[in-house]
Amino acid sequence: IHFYKRFCRYKQIMIKEQSSLVSDYVEDILTWMKDKEINMVQLELLSPQLDRRRQLVDWTCTMAVKLKLTTQTVHLGVKLLDHFMAGHDIEDPQLYLVCLGCLQLAAKTHEKESNIPRGSK
Repeated sequence: IHFYKRFCRYKQIMIKEQSSLVSDYVEDILTWMKDKEINMVQLELLSPQLDRRRQLVDWTCTMAVKLKLTTQTVHLGVKLLDHFMAGHDIEDPQLYLVCLGCLQLAAKTHEKESNIPRGSK
């Protein structure tokens, strides 16, 4: 709902600056976004590795900096990691491989083809 409140302020500014046609679209988009946010499934963080999450996120951020990935890619990678960890009990040696896999999937979604990390050259 915080997202919706932020965009309500944006909508008020847009209405002042733009024509009524644009404000109609803004209203439709904000309504759609509010519905999506309300109906979103809440993630239950019940993973046995939950105490390692901070370390894994820090490592993922470090790898993203080395690979020159965008912030959007990192956020998606961490979201994928959370969802995967919520459904699986992962052994310690494989946690970093899971992080790297999540980052790879996120990069394939958000990065340019030339900036997607490759497994080999």
